[in-house]
Amino acid sequence: MSKIGFGLDGEEEIRDLDFENVRGKYEENKFVIELKKETEEIRKTTV
Repeated sequence: MSKIGFGLDGEEEIRDLDFENVRGKYEENKFVIELKKETEEIRKTTV
């Protein structure tokens, strides 16, 4: 996931905290969770 434009005034840790405060945690993102479920369902049908 791109983090361009976040934490421009600090190190990697600051960038990550800035990103999380704006976008939330990747693992808890509703879109990401649904996309992973959909991907798994597609995998099941292609095996």
